[in-house]
Amino acid sequence: MVWEFLRGKKGGRQDRASRVPVDIPIHFREAGEFGWSVGKIKNLSRSGVLFRAGQRIAINTPLEMQFNAPPEVGPVPGELVVARGKIVRTLMPAASDQFPSFAARFSAYSVVRKSKNW
Repeated sequence: MVWEFLRGKKGGRQDRASRVPVDIPIHFREAGEFGWSVGKIKNLSRSGVLFRAGQRIAINTPLEMQFNAPPEVGPVPGELVVARGKIVRTLMPAASDQFPSFAARFSAYSVVRKSKNW
């Protein structure tokens, strides 16, 4: 099955899904906007992502996100994940020369399977 990791049960604490550390790009934008911004995913779970970005994003901002599935979470690496969600937490960096991180909770997502013609 595709993305069995994301369909699995929550692990550890009752209220927290298992996370997988990754270092992959994410494209995101405020819902309904035209242009995309790029960040880096730090970890991924079935409930959302933690990513670093070069700009501030307010809590509760609705987002559209897309990224390629890392091999750690799916049988077909590189599948495109398209998701909607919102920012639920901001983590400020320890040093002023680093970018903040943002936790986004998924409200919906789909996996776009690659065709043999790609």
